[in-house]
Amino acid sequence: MIGRTAELARLVAAADQARQGFRVAWLGGDAGSGKSTLAGALLRHLSGDGWQTVVGRCPETVGGVPPAWAWSEVLRHLSVTSAPSPEIAVRLAPLLTDGAGPVGQFWLARAVGDYLEGVPGPLLIVLEDVHRAAAASPACPGRRRRPCGTRRSSAGRPTPTC
Repeated sequence: MIGRTAELARLVAAADQARQGFRVAWLGGDAGSGKSTLAGALLRHLSGDGWQTVVGRCPETVGGVPPAWAWSEVLRHLSVTSAPSPEIAVRLAPLLTDGAGPVGQFWLARAVGDYLEGVPGPLLIVLEDVHRAAAASPACPGRRRRPCGTRRSSAGRPTPTC
């Protein structure tokens, strides 16, 4: 990664602060400006420091993806090593299983937040290309976790907002 050491240092510093509580960082910039590269560097850095890291993507597709697709990817990955309690699993069913009935955004966001509270250790969640997310996707549930999102903007260079 060339020319992004200051941005990466800022994100790492924000991650250190996140050990004391919930933090959100947005990486904004034009298409191809290095947002995903910077997020990947943060993932590698924090993973090397013992953080659990996970990525959810909002892919660009012709027909679109189901609401909360990125969160579904995140939760399906995390649930392999940190299974939700049966009560929370029922509430997360629309994200963890195919064919589950719809749930309101508020209740789904609460279920995601409740689940993330129980995932052990420091956790970095990267949500890629959130500008493509459906309106029904939970934004940033949880109170002690650190989502980092990438989105397109007119800014040119990826600029972390922590």
